[in-house]
Amino acid sequence: MLKADHPAFAVLQKEGYHVFEKKESQEVLRIGLINLMPKKIETETQFARVLSNTVVNVELVFIRMESYTPTHVSAEHLNAFYHTWQSLQEKSIPIDGVIITGAPVELLEYEQVDYWEELRGLFAFLDRHRVCTLFVCWSAQAALYAYFDIQKRKLKKKAFGLFSHTLEASNPLFLGFDDSFLVPVSRHTGIERDDVIAVDELQIVSESKESGLYAVQNTKKPHFFLFNHLEYEAETLGNEYARDVEKGTDIEKPSNYFNAEQHGELLHRWRSYATLLHSNWLHICVNEFKKRMNGTRRVVVGIVGKTERAHAIVEQFYKRRDVIETKTGSYIHMTTVTKSSEPAHQSSEKTGQLHSDEELVVREDIDIIVEAHGDAKKGRKLVETALEHGKSVIATNARILAEHGLSIIQHAESLQTSFAFESIVGSGIPVLKTIREALASDHINEIRALLSAPSNMILDTIGLEKSSVTELLQKRNDTDTNSLFGRRYVSGYDTAFKLNVLSCIGFGKNYLIDSMPIYGIEKVNYHDIVFAERYGYRIQLSGHARDEGDRVTAWVGPSLHRRSGRFAQVDNAHNALHCISDAVGDLFLQGTGTGVEPAANAALSDLVDVLVNRSRSSFGVPASEIPTVPCEASSLPYQWFVRSTQAIPHEILPYTRQERFEEWWFLFTEKIPIHRFLELCPPEVMFFAPCYESH
Repeated sequence: MLKADHPAFAVLQKEGYHVFEKKESQEVLRIGLINLMPKKIETETQFARVLSNTVVNVELVFIRMESYTPTHVSAEHLNAFYHTWQSLQEKSIPIDGVIITGAPVELLEYEQVDYWEELRGLFAFLDRHRVCTLFVCWSAQAALYAYFDIQKRKLKKKAFGLFSHTLEASNPLFLGFDDSFLVPVSRHTGIERDDVIAVDELQIVSESKESGLYAVQNTKKPHFFLFNHLEYEAETLGNEYARDVEKGTDIEKPSNYFNAEQHGELLHRWRSYATLLHSNWLHICVNEFKKRMNGTRRVVVGIVGKTERAHAIVEQFYKRRDVIETKTGSYIHMTTVTKSSEPAHQSSEKTGQLHSDEELVVREDIDIIVEAHGDAKKGRKLVETALEHGKSVIATNARILAEHGLSIIQHAESLQTSFAFESIVGSGIPVLKTIREALASDHINEIRALLSAPSNMILDTIGLEKSSVTELLQKRNDTDTNSLFGRRYVSGYDTAFKLNVLSCIGFGKNYLIDSMPIYGIEKVNYHDIVFAERYGYRIQLSGHARDEGDRVTAWVGPSLHRRSGRFAQVDNAHNALHCISDAVGDLFLQGTGTGVEPAANAALSDLVDVLVNRSRSSFGVPASEIPTVPCEASSLPYQWFVRSTQAIPHEILPYTRQERFEEWWFLFTEKIPIHRFLELCPPEVMFFAPCYESH
């Protein structure tokens, strides 16, 4: 399938090949030809010819390098018929198979090639997407270098002519071939046999005693490396020879070639092999496509935001794509906003490129939006717009959920679409799924959690650096004071809103966060860490909530946990959740709580849920049915740790331990609830925290 005004269209029609223009509803196999050859039209025609004689409807998409402007073809031809790979991705145009041609740069080092970095990026894309690919001549050598660090070798003289080849292994690409067949060869460099054999993933398929290796396959991916040119026309080698002679190049006649002359015309003795090989390859592409599609829909996922988190989600997806697509029965294509290389006056409507997140969230062909934006205000707007346009949304920005979560969830439910956010609460731990699904039939009475790994990493750091939280933040110039979080991770609100989400799911009750006691770690210093350690405790920022029937009692702040307990054993980069329920009893979960990769994996878990319709209800029940109840300070009695600027009389608060460094530190004997403790606390108290004896 070609555009009717393409030069090859009339040529192939005249020769009797089936060439046509695509109709809108027509099913086609879309093949990308990445044309690195200088004579673009000649190469386009050659590959169009060998791909035409098949029962598969093929749309041939011509692709050029964005970082290099060809000089042997008109700008009009490039503009009319060529795309860049970038533009195809931005338009979400899927490519089912790729052919990359040779290039007249084989005597250069790869890094000297103008478009090498772009080509390396393309190789990486084809690798992680498992795109069915034919690498031809120089591109085959370049791909082996990029993937396996196999170096090309300069030949003593140019391999030039028509050489007999044999098959070394049975292979679907060469089905129907004779035991010996002719292949045109034209190159100054080659790949050593031993270098290929040394790589377990590679298999030699065909070679020639005279010209060396011809075909190599990656046995783990649908990649074929062809070092010679079955697509050549009868006159191609002769034309190359005439060109070099005219330029004065020291060149021998192509071997086994001119002796085929009959009445002044060259015999095309490899045409049937060329047609058969490319027909076989198209069927391999079809089989790969069927495997990928698995008889199901194609899904387009849009990633909003150019952040490290967004990049990690894309990277993790392509590492686990086979698993995700198998579990969801979907063929998934991911797209992001990328800066356009087109001139500024060309509109995105014309080019189909996405210039902004705002364009991405409203585009009709995108089914699911993954919010990975760094700006909470803009991220919220994008989330709401995506929901309004009927798209499911996976959120990863904690501030969006903290400030507007309940209203967004209710809005999503009213629109009958999904809003998922597993990565926000537990990062690498599936805390939401565990409570919402695994404990769906159980009644949860109490939740205790470490849900802010960065906060606890800060506490460990001040212990090592012998400083305070305030000094550490000043030293690192942490001036993030946006939203209700205050300074990032230290205010306690990060844990507070996560505890609220868990309460909505676990207790079936919502409460106003501002009504609960929330204490950050801003006042913690090195001496607090020392005092706690001396008496067998570790200071950690934690949250604690209990279902009290008509109300919820909750607390967030620095707490002392016994070193022998499970919470104190949690590494500072991890989160932990402890649930107490009627049927299961104690349930303790622990896992990675910081880093973009665990969060990305959780977001992909949400993607699986969205695709199999498991996430329509974010809380397990409709958000509109969750009542808002009063939240009070915990009524449970605690033993208290206190730092004061002055000694506290024993008759006010009886203590079992007292020490003085620069200030006074106390560990009180009597266990009392927080409201009673605050009543008794003198104004000299600078810092306090409850002590947990278990877990």
